[in-house]
Amino acid sequence: MHAMPPDLVPARIDALLADPEAGPVEQLQRIREFLASIDPAAWVRDVAARIIDDEYLATSIGQRAVEHPNGFDLINLGGALPTIEQRPAYRVRLHIWWPERRGAVEDIHNHAWDFASAVLCGTLRFLTYSPETPGQLYHWYPYTFGSDGDFRKAEVRRARLACSFDGELAPGTRYVFDHRHLHRVIPAGTGIVATLVLTGRFLRDGSDIYTEIPRHEKGARLPRVPLGSALLRERLQRLLTQAL
Repeated sequence: MHAMPPDLVPARIDALLADPEAGPVEQLQRIREFLASIDPAAWVRDVAARIIDDEYLATSIGQRAVEHPNGFDLINLGGALPTIEQRPAYRVRLHIWWPERRGAVEDIHNHAWDFASAVLCGTLRFLTYSPETPGQLYHWYPYTFGSDGDFRKAEVRRARLACSFDGELAPGTRYVFDHRHLHRVIPAGTGIVATLVLTGRFLRDGSDIYTEIPRHEKGARLPRVPLGSALLRERLQRLLTQAL
């Protein structure tokens, strides 16, 4: 990962989140403090306008922005330089769910990092899960970073999960979440939904993914589709005009 232009995100993010001496609990607290210190929607409006007006920013960010298979645009707005293991100390992301992509279903998953998020517009349905018998049977894929990205049939396990929380997050909601907890999010309603997400450093080497449809079968997983600079600008303009 390469660092984004240094003036795109506030310099104090580095001071708060790139400190290698900060333990996981302290870093999560710093993430919470930073998110509470800004107006996330106003900050995203400013950043989006700058990207639209700056060809260099649009190109550098657009080449890594993607349509994620889980149904949203994933736009990396910034991050610290990689650590010695080539993993960033933190990342700042914009996630956007468009009405026309409501058919995509997010996998149940956890992460390798703690994170905080702010709902910028629209309503987000947030669900958490826990192992429970009886519960719905899922395909369980323990994923390790650095593999070839494919899930081989021999690696698939089966597990039962039950939903432990199901609620809606309104615009302006801010929350922090532990990397180990299983969850999925679903855009509610028919409008645009967007969130600002701050991830911390990697705390383990992988994550767990649970699916209803076997991911290892051909065609079960949609590819990540790069946006590029032109489409990134178009979608950010649509976000500003129709939602923010």
